[in-house]
Amino acid sequence: MITFSRTARQVIASIVPAAFPMALAVAPTALGAQSREPFPGLDAYVNKALESMKVPGLGLAIVRNDSVIYVKGYGVRDVNTKAPVEERTIFAIGSSSKAFTSASIAMLVDEKKVDLDAPVTRYIPSFQMYDPYVSRELTVRDLLSHRSGLARGELAWYGSGFDRDELVRRIRFLQPSWSFRSQFGYQNLMYITAGQVVAKASGMSWDDFVSTRIFAPLGMGNSSTTIRALDKRTDLASPHANADSGGGVVAVKWRNLDNAGPAGSINSNAVDMAQWVRMLLGDGKYGGKQVISRRLVEEMRQSQMFIRLDSAARANNPDTHYSSYGLGWFLEDYRGKALVHHGGNVDGFTALVAMLPEDKFGVVLLTNMNGSGLPQPLLHKILDMHLGGSGRDWVADAVTRQEQARARAAAAAARNPQAQTRPSGGKPTLALSEYVGTYVDSLYGEMVVREQNGGLHLTFGPTWRSQMVYWNADNFRVKFDTPVLPAFFVNFRVNPQGKVNELIADLVGVPVSFVRRPTPPRPPPIDYSAPANAPYIAINVTVPTREGHTLAGTLTIPKVASASARVPAVVTITGSGGQTRDEPFSATTNFRPFRQIADSLARRGIATLRMDDRGIGESTGDHAKATSSDFAEDIRAGLAYLRTRPEIDAGKLGLVGHSEGGLIAPIVATREPDLKGIVLLAGPGKRGRDILTFQLRNLAEKDTSLTPAKRAEQIGRIPTYIDSLAATNPWMKYFFDHDPLATAKQVKTPVLVLNGATDQQVTPDQVAALVKAFKAGGNRDVTSRVFPRLNHLFVYDPVGYPGGYQNLTNFDVAPEVLGTVADWLAQRLR
Repeated sequence: MITFSRTARQVIASIVPAAFPMALAVAPTALGAQSREPFPGLDAYVNKALESMKVPGLGLAIVRNDSVIYVKGYGVRDVNTKAPVEERTIFAIGSSSKAFTSASIAMLVDEKKVDLDAPVTRYIPSFQMYDPYVSRELTVRDLLSHRSGLARGELAWYGSGFDRDELVRRIRFLQPSWSFRSQFGYQNLMYITAGQVVAKASGMSWDDFVSTRIFAPLGMGNSSTTIRALDKRTDLASPHANADSGGGVVAVKWRNLDNAGPAGSINSNAVDMAQWVRMLLGDGKYGGKQVISRRLVEEMRQSQMFIRLDSAARANNPDTHYSSYGLGWFLEDYRGKALVHHGGNVDGFTALVAMLPEDKFGVVLLTNMNGSGLPQPLLHKILDMHLGGSGRDWVADAVTRQEQARARAAAAAARNPQAQTRPSGGKPTLALSEYVGTYVDSLYGEMVVREQNGGLHLTFGPTWRSQMVYWNADNFRVKFDTPVLPAFFVNFRVNPQGKVNELIADLVGVPVSFVRRPTPPRPPPIDYSAPANAPYIAINVTVPTREGHTLAGTLTIPKVASASARVPAVVTITGSGGQTRDEPFSATTNFRPFRQIADSLARRGIATLRMDDRGIGESTGDHAKATSSDFAEDIRAGLAYLRTRPEIDAGKLGLVGHSEGGLIAPIVATREPDLKGIVLLAGPGKRGRDILTFQLRNLAEKDTSLTPAKRAEQIGRIPTYIDSLAATNPWMKYFFDHDPLATAKQVKTPVLVLNGATDQQVTPDQVAALVKAFKAGGNRDVTSRVFPRLNHLFVYDPVGYPGGYQNLTNFDVAPEVLGTVADWLAQRLR
């Protein structure tokens, strides 16, 4: 998958594993009924190969004549735990998933739901390529055979957070690298598109199709297409890579690649993958049932696109006479036999599935090492053992070539002009603030440059972040946190007026221009002062935090307050998304609920501190990286600040949280048990995944602009969309995983739970669940109320549908809500 195979060997060379000093434990574990060694010396060879090529673990399966003659685990799942690899240990198989997508298409061809030579636009009418001619002519067969004329465009999907529909839409912005159908060009985006063809033609997602039509019939019960299926698995291999510091092989994080599923998101093990190979060697038949027609299996193994043999290919397989690509498979010959194979490489894993169809012989090799060169030479050794007559040590030859490639790469790096011209102690040509801004590209999205701690930092989409190391002139070096992507350079282009207007990023060897988005003019400062003749004052304050950022806020204090007449106080907590201190609904309305609440409380003798979220308004910090737990610490900073004010009674503090703020308030209460009361305004009583699922489904069901088919399609995409959010957005992941009821059971602070009866964002049924949870934990002071005809904003609204908020004429928090909050707090903060 992101292994950058065949057509990008220079990139492969940059991620070839470096040697590490300590030998790993590689003793094989005897497993299952197929544990009898099929070829003399195989185990010893595999053990030595793992050690010499620095691979922690391997899952191996060998199939012959519809029988799994060998399945075994070697080495360790994780270099830290030393847990052994077993026959059912799960690995990511990367681009070996592509054959499952081509097989899915083949099954739909069998059912006459898809025509291989029909244009893609027949199934996805909105599909467009950069070239209008190619948009019309590109067929399903083209998708599956890497002949679209497009270069990879990997970072459009890798870590981008875009779902599959959005990725397919953005393909129109990827310029071709060569003529349509003129040469082989490995392309993951085309396979993502093919997966969407499966979805459109079958009426179910690619994931569901593969699970129900392939995994289930083949008994591949341990296989999955998404990372979320791995949450409760204990038999996982950890992905590994070489440490950037040169400290050897280290375990790395599993990377969520679900948005690119049809191109490479499948997770499986040696036992399950052996069943897949059995079916393919059986010409589509498994267990007496024809899963795919023999005609289509043969079509998948027919050459569709010629691949030019280069010196690297000949070194890997000196006896080959041709190389081509079928439908989801690489094709070549090996010692006079047709060899069908496909590898896969994603963060920390390298896989290879290969077959000699005429011999009914197949091999599965799954490793937990990033960019490993092991599977191919080990495959050749096993093929030689099967065919007989060759004693060549393929692994030893591969190690030699690997060392030679490493030496050439080091020499090339030494000759790199950018490396040679980096000045010692040099400075950028402009002040760092001149580079700060948002840079956009239609395909890849946004790169945001910020100035932090005396340097520049780059954020690319929801996943990638890096410090920008100054190199020379207007060039900076960037290295994202992944073993797959090498470091790259960013060059800022300065116009004749001395202003930066463009950023050129060398993304995986392809220069991409990101145009600077104009900075909108600063809005006039907001007036947070108290109304004329109010019985309180309003002062703007700055609140320091432990993390080093500052929170800007406004403190309303009754005029009667003094060091000798101290008053109680509350901190307000905003809802989700970046919010300023008043929690405004929009710039076009006067809805400022927290200003209303602060006014109401001040008139009852209670001070209120309301603050801009970190990184929002006048506050500093990074909002994008923060979770609800982080925001809870910001609220604690606000409480700590109040305790320093001489006119505030530090023993009489409370919280008022709205929406997500109603989730955060109980978190703070578990960390600040001395609080006298917390108010939850539409606070969640369900996990975030359930809440967002309801909200998205509700919006789709009530969107009158959607046709029934489009509505059903939009609803069907909700789980995948939510999974992509969880994978790429730390706030979302925390929100989805956090159980507010479990937190409620830990809170002993008095609590007031309020909701509007027409709330369609945090539904009023969650009030009873929260009350029950608070009481179950032993809280003896729990009060609740649901207000009729009020929505999520506590504004009069008999309907409560969020899509209709803009049509509301009255944007004031209902007086009965303000009164209830003030009365309850006045009693608890006495």
